[in-house]
Amino acid sequence: MDFDSNLSTPQASGSNLCIDGLTSMRPLSDSFGVAAIPGCLKPCFRGRYRGMEKLAIKSISLTRFNALGGYARHPATMMTLEELEYLEIEGGSVIGILTKDLTDEDFGGIVMARDRNLRFRGVDVTGFFAHSEEAREALVDGMRNAARVQVEAHHQGDEVGEPVDFFAHRHEPARLNPSFVQLTTNEGYSPARDIIEPMMRWYEDADGNFVEQFQTTGFDQRIWELYLFALLIEAGYLLDRKHNVPDFSCSGFLGKLFVEAVTVGPTVREGRIVPRRQSTRRRDWSAISRTTCRLSLAVRSSQS
Repeated sequence: MDFDSNLSTPQASGSNLCIDGLTSMRPLSDSFGVAAIPGCLKPCFRGRYRGMEKLAIKSISLTRFNALGGYARHPATMMTLEELEYLEIEGGSVIGILTKDLTDEDFGGIVMARDRNLRFRGVDVTGFFAHSEEAREALVDGMRNAARVQVEAHHQGDEVGEPVDFFAHRHEPARLNPSFVQLTTNEGYSPARDIIEPMMRWYEDADGNFVEQFQTTGFDQRIWELYLFALLIEAGYLLDRKHNVPDFSCSGFLGKLFVEAVTVGPTVREGRIVPRRQSTRRRDWSAISRTTCRLSLAVRSSQS
């Protein structure tokens, strides 16, 4: 399915579905496989592929799928497809969606793998079947085929730049935000890193300084922006990040929405946090609070 830019009218056009990457994919049958190997080497590689066929495939939750591949989903998907099940192959290199066409009421599947920038995008679709069991079997086969080929076979050709390691320390220790250091060095935060990493692969850095601020003086602000980014995507909005103001220009079925991410943080000068000055206001407010409590108790006692 291809969709008009106004999100309102899905238009059928062959087997292309509303997952980013499927319109430019190269069929996996044209990619590296057993047929492309010289005859003298095939016995060695067949052993490897038999191992691939045994790779376990498990069902995953919608929450996990959204964290990995939900950013490639076009909002208009909900108008044409019902998503029945989400699958992940052992090792996490390939994920898949079992679907039901809302018009024809037949079943199919979408296979997703990482592109050159390590974003999960569509790389293959199954045929369509009258029964969901048949579609699931075809989806599992397609996922194993996708795991079998070289990773370069999943590159889309439209990626810009090179993959970035967001968690590699790029500045001297004195400049790094303590929360960022905890996130990157504490094993207890590994689940958080696994959620943040695929999200940041899709986040377009309109300011050009996202990673620098994420690691130093703007950690809290950048985490808040990532949260809003994920929230708006899961709410079904398309985001336009071509301009740095406002932070999010959103388009959805109900219209447009503009969001500026705001946080309360310390004063920063020349890349360093300025220590907060002590104030007498806290003591003043404490006295007011005690007085208010006493008055409240007095009123209650007079009413009893």
